[in-house]
Amino acid sequence: MTAPTHTEKGRGRPRSFDEDEVLDALVALFWERGFEAASLNEIVDTSGLNKSSLYNTFGSKDELFERVLTRYMDIREATFNEAMAEGTLDALLGFVDLMRVEVEGENGGRGCLAINSSTELGLRSDSVTELSNRYRTMMRDGLRGPLERAEQAGEIDSGMARVYADVLMSFAMSTAVTVRSGAGDNEISALFDSMESLIESWRIPAVVG
Repeated sequence: MTAPTHTEKGRGRPRSFDEDEVLDALVALFWERGFEAASLNEIVDTSGLNKSSLYNTFGSKDELFERVLTRYMDIREATFNEAMAEGTLDALLGFVDLMRVEVEGENGGRGCLAINSSTELGLRSDSVTELSNRYRTMMRDGLRGPLERAEQAGEIDSGMARVYADVLMSFAMSTAVTVRSGAGDNEISALFDSMESLIESWRIPAVVG
């Protein structure tokens, strides 16, 4: 979506801008700094807009952050749902491996913006609480897909899909908090190794002969 052309001058920005590009830039800022620590000057500098355009387009800092968090979650949800669309336990092992690769990447220490925001603002922001609830529901439902297929294929015990999905969702959320808290590489790697071993332990051994 391209915003209407603005005629005011300032900060050397283009006369028109793409709202999604601005939101993506601000995702990076809030992901690194958090909501409270991100100053208005940092937001303005990162957005490339002047204060007037920023307020006219996105509203207050709280309203802007809601847009940023929604943008982040929409992108994550699309990627996650695609990864969970097929497969059984192999899809879950792939999910854990994807988390590991992301955490070990250059910006892995930031954790997850959705989870960071829920711990920072969830008790005082109804909109963040609502988005956090949506995020957990999305993750739980997405994880249940491969597990339900594993049940149907006889790979795991019947009736355990919901239980295992809750375990995996809790692992993903707690790992994000652990990463954000500054845990060392060895500790984080051990968490992923343990989760992969746990998933494998759910597999019913094949009967031979």
